[in-house]
Amino acid sequence: MSLLVGGAGPWADYVTFLHGGSSQADIVTRLNIGPASQIAQSFGLSDAAARTIQVPVTLAAIAATIAAGRLVEDPVSSIGIATTASLVVLPVTWFHYPVALIPVAIAAAARAEGAARRTTTAALAAAGIASGLAIVTPVAVWVAVAFVLAATELSRSRSE
Repeated sequence: MSLLVGGAGPWADYVTFLHGGSSQADIVTRLNIGPASQIAQSFGLSDAAARTIQVPVTLAAIAATIAAGRLVEDPVSSIGIATTASLVVLPVTWFHYPVALIPVAIAAAARAEGAARRTTTAALAAAGIASGLAIVTPVAVWVAVAFVLAATELSRSRSE
């Protein structure tokens, strides 16, 4: 629709913008919690190496998304995995991006019943604590993500 209304010009401008930003942005930084950046930091690698590492990371994230869609029957868990994978494919993932999982956490909390409610609540509380730690150690947000994904499984009715 945007092509019909605005023509190709805005899209060409956007591609130019993306190219300029992607080739000049610092990838390896403490605040970038993306896997390629974290791997590069761990081994003292350059931005160029991080960009190269991003290729298999992206392919793995795409595979995880496809697997989640095809193999994970629970819709809340599947969406949680796919959302997480969408964060992994970004070359720059700031530590606040996992806020995209809040609807997944709410869905897990809303459907939990009985004993599952206690364990789900505990997992989500742990996610909140880990998120708080991300202020000091940004990569800790991945621990919060893991707790949210665990909550999606914990919240499932055991009668399913």
